[in-house]
Amino acid sequence: MICNKKFQLTRKSDNLPEIIFKKYIFRRRTLSNLVQDYHRSLPWIKSKIFDHEPPKITFKSRPVVIVCYATFYGKNNNH
Repeated sequence: MICNKKFQLTRKSDNLPEIIFKKYIFRRRTLSNLVQDYHRSLPWIKSKIFDHEPPKITFKSRPVVIVCYATFYGKNNNH
């Protein structure tokens, strides 16, 4: 009796675009290296890189104290 079901040996990673993006940006892997690593086409690799949207970093503003010191000796018209 055959059930005709197919099973996948490896799980598809939901964060694959993030992984490829980090390899490309932080590990300085070239596009051709990524094509070879994933056995995919160049357009597919590029699409995964552009699919990943890095999180936006926000900074909280905080008060800053600025102290300025200036000395003015006057204008000297005798150059």
